[in-house]
Amino acid sequence: MRSWRRLGTWLIRRFALDRNPLRRRSDRIEAWLLLAMTVASVPLTILTAIGASHWAEQYGSRSDGGQRLQQVRAVLLQAAPATDPAIDGSVSMLVRARWPVDGATRVGDIAVVPGTARGTSVQIWITPQGTVATPPLSTAQIDARVTAAIVLAPAATALGLWLLLCLLRWPLNRRRLASWAASWTSVGPRWSQRL
Repeated sequence: MRSWRRLGTWLIRRFALDRNPLRRRSDRIEAWLLLAMTVASVPLTILTAIGASHWAEQYGSRSDGGQRLQQVRAVLLQAAPATDPAIDGSVSMLVRARWPVDGATRVGDIAVVPGTARGTSVQIWITPQGTVATPPLSTAQIDARVTAAIVLAPAATALGLWLLLCLLRWPLNRRRLASWAASWTSVGPRWSQRL
């Protein structure tokens, strides 16, 4: 019971809800700003997490600007040189290939594993215009991005609210410093005469 009473007393003092005559107006304004941001942080964090997860899911499912991709087979027109990935560092290289697009044939460069022979058939993803596109994200990749968005959104919200509070406290701190300086100029000379 005492711990709840202590917590209640601490909250009342922290948010300047007591009638302490030593509290300045700027202290009360700062306390109310802190209370408002604390109360707003919960629904704002929930909304941010929901919005970020929807955005990550929509962005992940719309690879290549929302165009419908299709998978076709491309035939290599040249062989990919064999290289040692440990020395070269490359895991794929571009070679010329051809693939069908609406009854026509399109020729371009596609990425293949080094050492792939000429005439090999490779699956690629293309746009409706026939250009090579990056493969769409898998369901697991989209889920990972959604999870990351849900985890990072509250942290981003907290950081944004903290920066906003710092920005709002800045003029209050300037006013306090000016008030303290004015008080010191009136009291300081009287103290120095006693010494």
